[in-house]
Amino acid sequence: MRNPFAMECGEFKVSYKQDMALYRNVRVRRRVLLVIAFFILYPLLVNNYYISLATMAAMASIGRSV
Repeated sequence: MRNPFAMECGEFKVSYKQDMALYRNVRVRRRVLLVIAFFILYPLLVNNYYISLATMAAMASIGRSV
């Protein structure tokens, strides 16, 4: 399986705009937009129980006691 975060061979920056870009290609940009859309839509589509479960899982993943 290919590493999706690895720099692809032959991907050269030819301008300062490309060099200073926050995301290097369209695939990464789409992934970031998908994650942002998920975090915006998740609280609107699920009830409070699942929101609290997601909050507890997020807190546990960063090492806080739940």
